[in-house]
Amino acid sequence: MLIKTDFRAGENNEEILPENGTGLPYRCLLTDLGNFINGDFPWHWHAELEIDYIAEGEVFLRTGEEMALLQKGEAIFVNSGVMHAFRAVPGKECQVYAHLFDMHYLSGAPGSLLEQKYLLPVIRSQSLQTFHIRPDSDRNLRMIADLNKMAELIREEAFGYEFAIRSELSALWCLLFQQTEEIRARTVVRNRQDEERIKVMVGFIHEHYREHITLEDIAKAANVSGRECSRCFKRCINDSPFGYLNRYRVQTAARMLLQSGDSIMTIGENCGFSSNSYFGRVFHDMIGCTPSEYRNGKGRSGAL
Repeated sequence: MLIKTDFRAGENNEEILPENGTGLPYRCLLTDLGNFINGDFPWHWHAELEIDYIAEGEVFLRTGEEMALLQKGEAIFVNSGVMHAFRAVPGKECQVYAHLFDMHYLSGAPGSLLEQKYLLPVIRSQSLQTFHIRPDSDRNLRMIADLNKMAELIREEAFGYEFAIRSELSALWCLLFQQTEEIRARTVVRNRQDEERIKVMVGFIHEHYREHITLEDIAKAANVSGRECSRCFKRCINDSPFGYLNRYRVQTAARMLLQSGDSIMTIGENCGFSSNSYFGRVFHDMIGCTPSEYRNGKGRSGAL
């Protein structure tokens, strides 16, 4: 079943993936980034492995260390546990097929030879966070063909399609394993502590954004100093703690403007803004119009 999706996050900003109704440890999500504020799909992570195919438009994928421009017909692999976000290039319709799966969909029983030989070397690689799949080599073209075949199989749901998808994904994984061999061989020392801290601090913001919170409050959630908190945000998502906080408040307020009948003042207060004028100023800086104009449709780029 092909799932059209919005975004929900749980503890420490781990994405809550929609139920697929099949019981498979695999899902194919169709996301229209035009349905998100400014085309932004928020920062998130998940344990599942992810391979995204750009069906329409152009997309920036961001991690803490890199930004990749993905064009129509290209794909990208995102490793397990990696914090990442998407942003559509403005002015273009943008649709992404995200294939997400647990490694045991391919490896079978935990501890199997397949897991040890083919899955864990990728998941545990310090140097492989993402891999851009461009249609510029035979292997990459075959991987892209496999992704398109998987989307076709899940749309049609013919008899035995669950096995057919696993077969296509297995073939794709072998190609990806070969293509990333040189990357995985590199010696990279990654700050795993940073990755865990940013997940905790972003999760704290999502839980307490309605309240008056300080830099020290955010830092305390991860047991670090305010200075180290700011550095961690910069290193991991290239933003400041308050920049992220205000962006999350504005995105939440924008949804409320469309989905509730509450007054603009009430929405601003419920999203943690200390005054209506400050709410209006920050909203206009980020969205390009006032909250009232946004509610009435001016400057609106999405519905979520």
